[in-house]
Amino acid sequence: MDEVYELRKRHYPSISLYEWPEPILHRVKKTKTGRVTALWYYDISRKKLVKLFHDYYGLLPKTWKSIAFEKRYEFYTRYKNVKLDSYQIKEYKDLIRKYPYEISRKWIEEKFQEYFG
Repeated sequence: MDEVYELRKRHYPSISLYEWPEPILHRVKKTKTGRVTALWYYDISRKKLVKLFHDYYGLLPKTWKSIAFEKRYEFYTRYKNVKLDSYQIKEYKDLIRKYPYEISRKWIEEKFQEYFG
């Protein structure tokens, strides 16, 4: 949780402490060495925070997660002030199907071929 407090402190006062959502515990596991680790995530929907994570932090370029995130962010910026109609909802569902956050087996195989022939 120290990282959460550091993140909030680092961006204060431009982002108020009250604007940050509480982190959500996703998984707890015990390592081979006996340490207990926890995986937390943020469910962010405030425009300031979405922009901060995209512009300031981003993701490792050309990875599956960064590609999926960029596609979602492009959709978000295009429609952020619009109530979505059925066509746009379908467009978003298609985008999620094409770029799920889980890494595509096909994408892994393509990258493997690209790098290792």
